[in-house]
Amino acid sequence: MNPTTRIICALALSVALSPTAAQAQLFDHLKCFKVKDEAKFNADATLEALQAEYGIDSCKIKGKAKLYCVPTDKQLDSFEDKSKTGIPQVSVDGPEYTFDRVCYKVKCDDTPPASELVTDQFGSRTVSKLKTQMLCTPALKGDTLPCPALTAPANGSIGYSDGTAPDSVASYSCDGGHALGGGDRLRTCVSAGSGAPGTWTGVAPTCGELTCDPVSAPANGVVIYDNPPPFPFGTTVTYACDPGFEPLGGDTVRTCVEDETCMITVWSGTAPVCAPMLP
Repeated sequence: MNPTTRIICALALSVALSPTAAQAQLFDHLKCFKVKDEAKFNADATLEALQAEYGIDSCKIKGKAKLYCVPTDKQLDSFEDKSKTGIPQVSVDGPEYTFDRVCYKVKCDDTPPASELVTDQFGSRTVSKLKTQMLCTPALKGDTLPCPALTAPANGSIGYSDGTAPDSVASYSCDGGHALGGGDRLRTCVSAGSGAPGTWTGVAPTCGELTCDPVSAPANGVVIYDNPPPFPFGTTVTYACDPGFEPLGGDTVRTCVEDETCMITVWSGTAPVCAPMLP
């Protein structure tokens, strides 16, 4: 077969047919090209199919790609049914593909079903003598690699500008009562031509617990904390005066809170003083 022979892959489900009206494009097909691959490797893999009847199998992958497939829209121009049973055309749409695929020969120790009743736009029929032949992996054009997903720090989270795609920016943030430290708040997925493609710049930060410094006890009074030092976010301190004195001004109860920048902690309110009681 000519290496440039193109195959409309039966892996994809079809768009609805309409001989009289144009259809909106839906890239739920794969157009597959026979290829010559310069790579050479062998790999062992465990494959778990979405459908339980196809099991979890140990497989060997032959490391030379056989097909390269790209997402494709198809509008059928004509159809001639040559089957003896008469296959009616039906409307079946599949999920749209966003990645290309590279397909490799694979040999598995599986025992697939003897036959399967399937339906695509060319109708329903039974296919039989199933045998594992190929494994198709998601692929990107060029040497631009996506980055691995990052692990959010304890007591924090990560937001992405464009997922794990090249040039995406990962932004770290911390939960209430915690602040970033020991790393980079913003990290970028390195694209081709700059550094190590498929890696994140910088290092991951941590989210440390925010604490407040101790307050000074007022003259003729004491302070009582509801947590031992260091005083974490949410700790309260209560001011009490010695006998013969009473609190004046300020707040008798203050709380360790974040300021508006969410980067440091402060005690809410202001400290009272202990003034002599009036006779």
